[in-house]
Amino acid sequence: MKHSEVRERALAIPQVQAAFNQMAPEFARLREMLHAGQAAGLSQAEMAERIGTEAPTVTLPVTPVPG
Repeated sequence: MKHSEVRERALAIPQVQAAFNQMAPEFARLREMLHAGQAAGLSQAEMAERIGTEAPTVTLPVTPVPG
């Protein structure tokens, strides 16, 4: 099963959708921060290092989520 299919199924559950909606402002702030890093010419690895995490953590929020 693809990630997009799992996400679609999960977001069809009202409680999951509600929790996701509550996190929307935080996701938006993180996306802004990551876009600013990209605009500054930083790689995902460099951004991850600056915020104290691993590169895969930085790639996830960059992926658009429907809705």
